[in-house]
Amino acid sequence: MSYLDELKKLKDLLDDGAITSYEFEEEKEKILAMSRSSMGDGTSAPIRDNSSHKAYAHAVRLSDNGDGGMTNLKTGDGYITSPNAIFLKNWRTNGGLTFLGIAINVILDRFVLGNINVYSISYEAIIFTQVMLYIYMIIGIIYATVIYPSLFTDNPKAQSPNTISFLNGFFGYVIFALLWNRSLTKGMKGISHIVYIVIIVVMMIIYLLI
Repeated sequence: MSYLDELKKLKDLLDDGAITSYEFEEEKEKILAMSRSSMGDGTSAPIRDNSSHKAYAHAVRLSDNGDGGMTNLKTGDGYITSPNAIFLKNWRTNGGLTFLGIAINVILDRFVLGNINVYSISYEAIIFTQVMLYIYMIIGIIYATVIYPSLFTDNPKAQSPNTISFLNGFFGYVIFALLWNRSLTKGMKGISHIVYIVIIVVMMIIYLLI
């Protein structure tokens, strides 16, 4: 198996969630180091013609986008992830805490604030529920704008995977919680947090107009 095939196989494992982004980076560096060594001494390079060196250069471009971020070997899409993203090294999704965050979200929305809004005859109570809703959405925007993206850098705003698992569920509900947990597992920030921010801002505008 050539080093390029090994890199692709390694990337498939990352896509499947079998390894973390840090494990991918460590193994990738080992493979590339062996490739450089074999090409340097000319003793065991898989292919010794010029196409070998072109393939090697292509593999390096695919596995490192040049700005310190990783790049998908299949599509060339940037992960935009710092190689020193210390949070990702220890990331493990806590499904129970994510579910708890979703459950608390539902309880507050449906059974507490929702009931106050529906059954209250007090104008002040209705205003209270609206204010609490806006506070929740604003904090959610802050989470998606500041905290979540920082987890892919060398300066994360949180240290505990359990805390983030819970917050992903609490702010992201089902869909975004799954997307965020998967993105952290694969080491790919993606754009789900941007989509989330847009949706929340649109909802805030709609609530203001109603």
